[in-house]
Amino acid sequence: MKQVLKILGGLLAGAVVGALLTAGIIALVDDGSFSFSQAKDVEGGTLALSILYSFLSLFIAFFLNIFLHEAGHLVFGLLTGYRFVSFRVFNVTFLKDKHGQWTRRKFSIPGTAGQCLMAPPTDMPADRVPYFWYNAGGVIVNLLLLLLSIYCLKAFHLPMFLECFFLINSIIALLIALMNGLPIKVGGTNNDGRNIWELWQHHEKRADLIYQLSMVAEIVKGTRMSEMPAEWFPYRPLTSYKDTISLGSKVNYIGWLEDNGRMAEALAEAEELLKHKLPMLILRELAGEAVFLRLTDNPEANIEDVWTKEQQTYTKTMAKYSPGKEQVLFALELLRDGQREAALQRLEQVKVHWQAYAFPGEARSAIAAMEYVLKKVEENV
Repeated sequence: MKQVLKILGGLLAGAVVGALLTAGIIALVDDGSFSFSQAKDVEGGTLALSILYSFLSLFIAFFLNIFLHEAGHLVFGLLTGYRFVSFRVFNVTFLKDKHGQWTRRKFSIPGTAGQCLMAPPTDMPADRVPYFWYNAGGVIVNLLLLLLSIYCLKAFHLPMFLECFFLINSIIALLIALMNGLPIKVGGTNNDGRNIWELWQHHEKRADLIYQLSMVAEIVKGTRMSEMPAEWFPYRPLTSYKDTISLGSKVNYIGWLEDNGRMAEALAEAEELLKHKLPMLILRELAGEAVFLRLTDNPEANIEDVWTKEQQTYTKTMAKYSPGKEQVLFALELLRDGQREAALQRLEQVKVHWQAYAFPGEARSAIAAMEYVLKKVEENV
């Protein structure tokens, strides 16, 4: 019930903000032609057409702003020395493999409509790498779209469709700019503005973010965590369990321990994190790791606190994108449920298709982890 009320409250707040933004933009561009009191005099066909144009404009404007927001990250990243890694809109991802070839993959992160990942410059210390323009690029482009839309509405006498489009586009552009530019957390994780704010306040976090981006760039090429420099995975005690940059580094450190075969250490670090209230996305990722590590340590271990219905749904949904989730399901089938044939078939499927994942380095690590568990079981038998 609490979740339903939260969703309804969010929808109501969004509707209020949308109405206020609409009124504000109309007031800004109004040349006397906007008059709601004349709506009763509009012909039925014209009214129906305007409604159709409005819905069509909403769809186009939303997709356009998401696409150009990510393009803004790409352009400003390139201008400040970053290198292209991947570009995602919804679940369609374009990336370059280790041979520099363009490929298209499917990938998704709950709560995000797009993402542009780039590798940072390597000719300077990690804590000196520029961060502002790469993070701010998307918001800058949305604000430029807002200004362009307002200019077109004020400067030209437009046909009905273009008038609908530029009005709605200005509202969508402003909403997305605010959602990403104001320093807030969305779904418990940092938006672009929050990243900029935290990196400006805490210099030590800059290296964390740069190492995370460097790690992702290598995973796209097919590199495992255990094959990357150890300095990218520093051990650092956490002082805040709401800080997504530091939490991201800690989760990566746990993954690095696991990929190096240091399972007991990885399990201890994961269990310590799970004692605290974590952002939802990080909790979902960490809970899956905990299931795998607990069962690897003891097939009869209690996993009910982490293998909840919500976690099961998340893991099974994300398995088509993430081989790390296949690794969790493999451990459940082999160690808890005794379904050896199903587990072996899952392992074989990942082996066959490992290069088809958006992050083949993750697939190589998952295969190694599954083979480690299988060998352990066979030795015990």
